[in-house]
Amino acid sequence: MTLRERTSEQLPVKIRTLRQRVQSLYQQGGSNAQSDALLSQAFDELAHALEELQEADQALAQLRDEWLLKQAELKLENQRYKDLFEYAPAGYIVTSIDGAIRQANLYSFASFTGDSCWGHCFQ
Repeated sequence: MTLRERTSEQLPVKIRTLRQRVQSLYQQGGSNAQSDALLSQAFDELAHALEELQEADQALAQLRDEWLLKQAELKLENQRYKDLFEYAPAGYIVTSIDGAIRQANLYSFASFTGDSCWGHCFQ
């Protein structure tokens, strides 16, 4: 598990813990916190900020899940095209600009004789 994955899993726990701590502090303040408008407002703003942070975390988790799904779809599609290249009923050879063979499918090997053509230039 990567650091990013561990952090993204720990964030909701930390947010809940922080929310509980804020609620506990608010309750400990009791009537003093309620009588002091500035302190009460600070607690309200902190609670609101925690809600926004939790919503942002949920949105990021959803985006991460969507990204992972798209990544898996792209891997499958990439493999599909590799298979199409590799098992095509015709020989395909990929060369570099200077004509060196960089990639060839199975069918193209059938047309090669004894010597390996990998790395040779065809001009």
